[in-house]
Amino acid sequence: MLLGSAIFVAAGIGFVVKGGYARRGLLGIHDERIIGWLIIALFAAGLPVSLITLFSRRLFLELGPEGFILGSLRGVKRRAWNELSGFGVRSLGRAGRRVVYKLAGSPPKRSVGVLVPSSVDYDGILPDTYGMSADKLAILLEEWRQRYGSSSARD
Repeated sequence: MLLGSAIFVAAGIGFVVKGGYARRGLLGIHDERIIGWLIIALFAAGLPVSLITLFSRRLFLELGPEGFILGSLRGVKRRAWNELSGFGVRSLGRAGRRVVYKLAGSPPKRSVGVLVPSSVDYDGILPDTYGMSADKLAILLEEWRQRYGSSSARD
């Protein structure tokens, strides 16, 4: 996102500097300077969001005998190993492959339509793979769940 935003901002700057008349135009606007400013305004917003996400200390995954702690920009979520029945990997289109989890005892879900076809078999999703492949992270989390998920494992 950071690279894409920077490329579009640079392109917008190019339009502003070059100026001139765009034969095809954009949304009925033919002045390249105005088009450039619109592009800059739209994609410049992605730069701080990307930087905050990239360097935030609030984004983390911590594993422990009791469960995992997931830090995000919105806060911290805790899940105990015994609350979970398993981990898997799903392809989420442009977001790529992500680790998903199923809560223990949750009823089977039904498809809610074409917009979210892959939501039928999991209850939660990890927003990142934390430098690992999604498959390796899912295997690691499943190993921890099996090791610490039963009540006898913690006693």
